[in-house]
Amino acid sequence: MKCSSLFNSMPNYTFSTLNDRDFELLTQDLLQAEFGVTLEGFKSGKDQGMDLRYTRGDENLIAQCKHYYKSGLNKLIRDLTVKNYSVVYSSGG
Repeated sequence: MKCSSLFNSMPNYTFSTLNDRDFELLTQDLLQAEFGVTLEGFKSGKDQGMDLRYTRGDENLIAQCKHYYKSGLNKLIRDLTVKNYSVVYSSGG
């Protein structure tokens, strides 16, 4: 699955009013629109790093949503441990 120009052309929005769950739902909507698949979401709580999932045959997409509005991009980068990932994030100015 490849990203098109959808994310490259988005205006500079602030997501400061979203809570963590709202940010997950927004991310789910954006990824579903981008990839043309239905992502399975999970309830809040311990999710072992999996907030959204798509699986069909050999295709797998696992998403972990991080709403780092208050702590910023540098904290997000420090917290990333997976080698192969795409990032959808929010961070404060």
